[in-house]
Amino acid sequence: MEIKDLQFFIDKEIYDYELQDDKYVVNTDLGKYIVEIYEGDLESFLNVNNRNNHLLYELNDKFAKIEDSGYENGYTFVIKKFLQNLSEPIPYDKQVQLGSEIGEILRKLHQDSQINDDSTWSKIFNYKINNLIYNYSMTSFRGDKDYIVFDYIEKNRYLIDSRKLSNIYLFDNLKSICSDDNFKFVSKNISYMGDSFFEFRKINEVDENSQIFYYSLLKSYFNGKIPRLFYRILAIYTILDILEPKLNGENEVDLTEEFERILKIYNDFDCIIPVWIKETEDKIEELRDEGKL
Repeated sequence: MEIKDLQFFIDKEIYDYELQDDKYVVNTDLGKYIVEIYEGDLESFLNVNNRNNHLLYELNDKFAKIEDSGYENGYTFVIKKFLQNLSEPIPYDKQVQLGSEIGEILRKLHQDSQINDDSTWSKIFNYKINNLIYNYSMTSFRGDKDYIVFDYIEKNRYLIDSRKLSNIYLFDNLKSICSDDNFKFVSKNISYMGDSFFEFRKINEVDENSQIFYYSLLKSYFNGKIPRLFYRILAIYTILDILEPKLNGENEVDLTEEFERILKIYNDFDCIIPVWIKETEDKIEELRDEGKL
């Protein structure tokens, strides 16, 4: 497949293009575009999400509007606007805009795909919790504040007993989400059914420069008010997400860093609202007072 032969570029003058990280960056008189080419037809994959009519593939930490996609000569192609990498600073007002947009998209996705099953997730996750506790007990590691974390899990694990299943996408980084004007959803990750709150399991370790984005996403997802129930369940998912990779059956394991990360997020569980959330709320109020938001 030749880039210049794609219909999308017929009315554009292509100055040059180069392959970067398995993607073509195409420089034209109307701006830069990313072209991703996949061997084979993605139709069968797209049918998995036919009920929600969502197109899925990875964006690799770039926000990008989908300009065109299709199938030609045995290849599937996707064309996106070339935008800055989100590891670079983004203006605060833009973070609010993008976060609010994506929060709305996620809410629609989760709501539209929810099924009336409030027992499957509980069985799956209670097994994960039991396995985590057992694997920890088999290690020789004991920290001074480990009990705080495990006490929290035991006192609050009942909250997942009635969580219904939704189609979730398991983004390692929520900034890999994008939408077009029709709220099509974009991720290469294969989705599966789980608690919608589990989508956010990594949100507590956000980059400081993107905290307003993530906060705006959550506010939008919950229509303006983030419920306490979400924070309580999120803490369980955060704990498992941090500890599980290190608890793989080995006896000699150092979990000092992992427990410090968890306890820092929740200030030793003095409050169930993560520290970064409160800091971000203060930052937003400060920016509004200064007329910057």
